[in-house]
Amino acid sequence: MQCLPVDVLPEGPERAYEFKLDGYRALGLKIPGSSQLISRNAKDLSARFRDITAALKGLPDETVVDGEIVVIDAAGRPSFSDLQNHQSSHASLFYYLFDLLIYRG
Repeated sequence: MQCLPVDVLPEGPERAYEFKLDGYRALGLKIPGSSQLISRNAKDLSARFRDITAALKGLPDETVVDGEIVVIDAAGRPSFSDLQNHQSSHASLFYYLFDLLIYRG
């Protein structure tokens, strides 16, 4: 099967689409007394994304989630460029969770 460019996406009940979440994949960790965001390369993203790290404090202790940190642009699409500059642009961050890996240990 070969992909072809089209001007309009096909529609119908047999079609389903989802956004490619173009962001940073990160594990969210909630341990007793603190929370952390860790990249898939084991870099600590906690200080860079303080709001998300703070939100993780609401999880039960010994919980690990997996997700993607994303900025949605004015047109409603994920924007990696806006994500890289989110601190200067004050863009809204989203943390889309894919999996609950560990819940309460």
